Parts: sequence; structure tokens; C-alpha cells
Amino acid sequence: MVEILESCLVAPSEETPKHGLWLSNLDLAAARGHTPTVYFYRPSGDHNFFSVEAVKAALSKALVPFYPLQAVSMWAETAASRSTATRRARSSSRHGAITPSTASESSSRRRRRGDCSCDADSADAPWSCSTILPSSLKTERSNMQVTFLKCGGVALGTAMHHFATDGPSAFHFIQTWASLARGEAADALPPPFLDRTLLRARSPPSVVFDHPEYSPDTFSARSTAPYVAAILKLSKGQIALLKSRASGGSSGYAVSTFRAVTAHVWRCFCVTRKLAPDAQTRLYLPAQIRNHVKPPLPQHYFGNALIRVSAVTTVTELVNGSPSFAVEKIKSAVDKVNDVYVRSVIDYLELQGKRCMSARNGVRDTDLWAISWLGMPMYDADFGWGLPQFMARAQLYSSGFLYVTSSPGKDGGVTAVLGLETENMHRFKDLFYEELSCLQS
Repeated sequence: MVEILESCLVAPSEETPKHGLWLSNLDLAAARGHTPTVYFYRPSGDHNFFSVEAVKAALSKALVPFYPLQAVSMWAETAASRSTATRRARSSSRHGAITPSTASESSSRRRRRGDCSCDADSADAPWSCSTILPSSLKTERSNMQVTFLKCGGVALGTAMHHFATDGPSAFHFIQTWASLARGEAADALPPPFLDRTLLRARSPPSVVFDHPEYSPDTFSARSTAPYVAAILKLSKGQIALLKSRASGGSSGYAVSTFRAVTAHVWRCFCVTRKLAPDAQTRLYLPAQIRNHVKPPLPQHYFGNALIRVSAVTTVTELVNGSPSFAVEKIKSAVDKVNDVYVRSVIDYLELQGKRCMSARNGVRDTDLWAISWLGMPMYDADFGWGLPQFMARAQLYSSGFLYVTSSPGKDGGVTAVLGLETENMHRFKDLFYEELSCLQS
């Protein structure tokens, strides 16, 4: 049971620019909708623990430099045409990041009291308690929700529209918000870099590679089969074993954590779904481009700075190949990302227009999406009462999505969050951990 204590609009503490912000093709090609995340905090013993007024005041200040998060009607303004005039997200100095709400209206910055536990190890949390998230995501504004739990802890749910920000940009905003809540100066962290024209298409566009990852056929109709999201935990030792297997035991061949974990999931995924041996399976990978374009993007570029790449093979080759086969496929897909390739993607999207901007529905049964949050400041969100105990993406688009993140603390472990059909998840977990056990024996 959840009791709504407050629902309100939080506006910037100062006037913000009223001009529109130009959106790049990479912004428009991002997933249409919000990215919901959740932070769990244990009670600190402070009688003023997670003061709502302090959190709101800090949010109001953070919205001044991050005013694009106030944008309204972003999709309606950008999808109507490909012209510069309609590629702008409208921004108003008095429209806050959160909209007023009642039970029947749109989402909001809400304060709630709920029955959920802040123990992130229970029942594949955070999906065991959906009420910790903003209740409606029908607007393009950002939405935040603070839920006070019966255990004394707090769940902070956030939802920022993907047109406005990618992962690094979103975490930059959270860091700034938390810093202000701790009482630090407004300039303690650098401001976001807002000029997205650095990723403008060339004139005339020049496409020099194939980009099947942006084909309208990439996504299938959303499956009606129920799916669940599971948290898969890997220790530092288990990761070392996966890396060693993928490298063939050679100390001279370095394998990244993301590639080792993703390769293991991909193989188990295909076996679990009992795919036909001659079926083609494709692994989609969003690749960051900040340091791969010339010149590199500013460190705190605010917007979508990632492109899709993919690795493709047959199920037989993947499942029966050497342990290093999948890792090599992933490496080859990512290694091709350079300035020439990125500009080709941007120009391809310019020519294809709205055909590549379709809503994300589902993923083919043969395919898997793998997203890395490794190296991002996921846990750098101390609002004055300590670091979060656990943080994760709170909802997945559909089955067939994998997020690889750092585990809480600094033990070198990894947390993988996977969406899979309910009927397949138990079998997947058994296979996933059985193979790890074999490596340890």
C-alpha cells in the first residue's frame, strides 16, 4: 500500500533561457520515452533523513544549468519534420522538470510512503515494488519520486526522457543535484555543454558504411509473453574466470569485463531460448562516441552521444565455437567505431529521416541488446545522508535487454540485469551459474 504525501512542480530557482535547443540525429534516434532508474538508501539515523525540502531546493538549483530537462512536447516538435525549425525542444523558464499531478493526471515529483523494503537483495528488487517509480511518464518532462519505506529507508525513483540525455549526461545531472543537496557550491561541478550541433550531419550527407542497426526491421512487434527482470551477480573472482576463459588463458590478451560478461550471457541466452542451430543471432551494442569523434566532444557534453553497432553470427557458431569466439565478435563490432564511422551513421539518419525514428517495441527472439553502465558514476549520489545501497535501471523495454553495471561497494563485482520471458528465466539462471561453477571447479 502506498500513501501519496505530496505531488508538486519544481521550477528552476532562476530564470533560464527561453530559446529552443537543436536536437541531433542521435537524439532523435534514441529510444522514445523515459529511462526509469531507482536508488535505494538505508536510514542514516539523522532525524532529518532525506529532507524533502532540501531535496526539492537542490533540484530547483540543479535545473538552472540543466534546463533542457524542462523541455515539453519534445517528440511532437521533432517528429513532424526534419527541418531545423521543428528539431528544437521547447524550453520555458517557468516550466519545471516535474509536472503537477493528481491520481488521474500526468507524472510528478511525488513524495510517498510505501510498504517496500530497501533491501535490494529481496525478490529481484527493484521490480518487486513498482510504486517506487513516478506513476505516469506521458510527458517529456523529467520525473522524480521520493518514497519513504517502512524499513526507514528511502527509494528515489527518477525518469528522464531519452531525447534529452544519455547515461553519462543523466549521471552528471544526478551528481550535480546531490552535490547541491549536500550544501556544496553551485560551481562545485562543471556545467553541462549544451550545443548539440557538434553532431550535425554533413552537407551533403555521405554514407560510407552499412548501418543495419537502424533498419526499421530492427525491432519486432512487442511480445505478449510475460517477462521478468533478474539481477545476476558476479564476483570479482567469477569475472576473472570468464576473462581467462575468453582469452584462452593467455596473459597477453586482455578481455574487458563487459565483453566477458556479455559473451557469457549471449551464449546462455541462445541456449535457453532453444534457437534453431542455423538461425542468425545479433547482439546490439550502444557505443559511446565522446572520445571517438574528431575533435572529441567536450567532457560534459549533454545529449545523446552514442551509436548502435552489432555483432552477428549463427547460433551454432556462437554456442559451439571457442569461448573467445563471442568476445572477438563483440570486439570487432566496437573497434570499428571512429570518426568516419560515426559521421556515416549521422548522415545515414539524416537521409532516412523518420523511418529510423520508430518507437522501440520489442526485440526479435534471436537477438539481444547489451548496454554497459560500467565506469559510470552510478553510486555517486550522496544527497547528504550517505551513498545509495543499490542503484539500477528500474524497468526494461522488453525481454532481450541486458544492462551490465558495477556492483554496490568497491569489491570489483558486477551486477547484470536481464529481461527474459518468465518461462525461460529459471532455465537461464541455472545455465548461467552452472557454467560459472564449472570454471571454478
